[in-house]
Amino acid sequence: MYRMMSCIILVMVLLSAIPAAGEDNTLKKALWVEGGATLQGNYSVALGTRLGPIGMKFGYGGDFDYEGKVVNDAYPFTLADLGVAAKPVGKKKIDPAFGFDMMGFYDFTRNLTGYAEGGVYWQEERKVMVVTEAQRLFAWPAGTLFNVEKKRYVLTVEGGAGIQYRIPYDNWHAVLLTAGYHTLRGVSGGIGLAF
Repeated sequence: MYRMMSCIILVMVLLSAIPAAGEDNTLKKALWVEGGATLQGNYSVALGTRLGPIGMKFGYGGDFDYEGKVVNDAYPFTLADLGVAAKPVGKKKIDPAFGFDMMGFYDFTRNLTGYAEGGVYWQEERKVMVVTEAQRLFAWPAGTLFNVEKKRYVLTVEGGAGIQYRIPYDNWHAVLLTAGYHTLRGVSGGIGLAF
C-alpha cells in the first residue's frame, strides 16, 4: 500500500509541473485517489484520471464471500487424495473484484463537475467445499474450507456516478474533492489535483 501511495503522489507532482496551455486554465485535467465501502462494509479503492471530457478509473474492492487466505487451494486433488469427507457450499466469490471504468464528465461550473462511469470488473469465483470429517490422521479438520475447481474469474459490467468539486489555490492548480456511488465498489470519497 505504501508503494502504491508513493507512486500516486509522484505522478501527481510530475503532472502538476506541466504548464497548461492558454491564458485561462480550465482545470479539466485531473488525477485523484478514492476510498470507500459497500453497504455490507467491505472496502474499496480507486485511482482516477481525467483529460477533458473523458477519463478512466481503476478500481479494486467490493463484496465477496471469502478471503482467499480462508479457502485452501485443493485443485487438482480429489477428496480421496485429501483424505476428507466434505459437502459443497456452492459457488462463492473469493476476494474483492478488480477492473476499470470509462468516465464522462459534465462541467456545471468551472469548479463543479458531474460524472458517469461504466466498466468491467473481474472477480474470482470457485466451487467451495467444507470438510465434514477427516478420514486420515493428517487431513484437514472438520470445518476447513477448500476449493475443488481451477481458478476462474467472472466478468461483470458495473457503473456509477458522482460529483467533483475543485478548490483553486492558484491560476493553474486546484485541490479536487470527489464523492460518488459505484454499483460494485459502493460509496466513495476522494482527493486529488486538478490542473
